Amino acid sequence: MDLNLTAEESAFREELRAWLAANVPKDWNEWREKPLEESFPYLRAWQRGRIERMPEGYSLLPRRGPQAAPTLVRLAGIMAQHPEIRLQHVHSHTGHPLNEAADALASLAQRGLPAVETRSRAEGLVDAFVRTWRDQTNRG
Repeated sequence: MDLNLTAEESAFREELRAWLAANVPKDWNEWREKPLEESFPYLRAWQRGRIERMPEGYSLLPRRGPQAAPTLVRLAGIMAQHPEIRLQHVHSHTGHPLNEAADALASLAQRGLPAVETRSRAEGLVDAFVRTWRDQTNRG
């Protein structure tokens, strides 16, 4: 069994890493703690171009740092540009490799390790989960 990523998968991984490095904002924690089901109506509205719709109490004041626009304002703009993104709730702890990857990455992020170590471990996790997901989809 070949566990190496294809050139296309490696390119996607690098593109995803670059996007995450450039776009994951500092105030992400304000929103990510909410149950996923609460976010779907907003994400779907944003895909339809209703980017003014925000959760109650969410501050639209500019943030400090390189990205002054609040996280959800930027996310709304991204979603509006990509109506092809399909939103699907995947129940946790059912063995879905991408969901398990998200859980593992979230746990890693919460550990407070140095950035270099976190990045290295995250890259290893992503590689392993992408291979598992690819294997499962090729068998299905």
